[in-house]
Amino acid sequence: MKNILLVTTDQALFARLHSGLTNLGFCITALADPTAVVNAAAADNPDLVMMDFILDELNGGALCHQLKTDLATQHIPVFLLSEFPGLEKLAAKFGSDGVIDKTLPYPELMENILSAIHRENSIYA
Repeated sequence: MKNILLVTTDQALFARLHSGLTNLGFCITALADPTAVVNAAAADNPDLVMMDFILDELNGGALCHQLKTDLATQHIPVFLLSEFPGLEKLAAKFGSDGVIDKTLPYPELMENILSAIHRENSIYA
């Protein structure tokens, strides 16, 4: 079973993703405190981290950069969830492995997430 660390302060998005991914057999860990993402990822060693680009007053890109520059977590694929078009270039500067448009209709959103997971599985398997 693949473990996904989901970092979002958007409760509606969390509910949609948690339900959909759990039903597909993934183990989802939610992080209540986004500032603890590096410690949580180092302790739990998830197969994938998905986090909002905007986390209330935090920057998910900066947290992604912290994950990607920490020796304990740099191997973990990180996908940023965003509603901003064209974020891919900026996200790459943070070390993100990709961006998923969270405004997509639910079926497309899940398809993009599963595509990202499968793409990472072929690299990290």
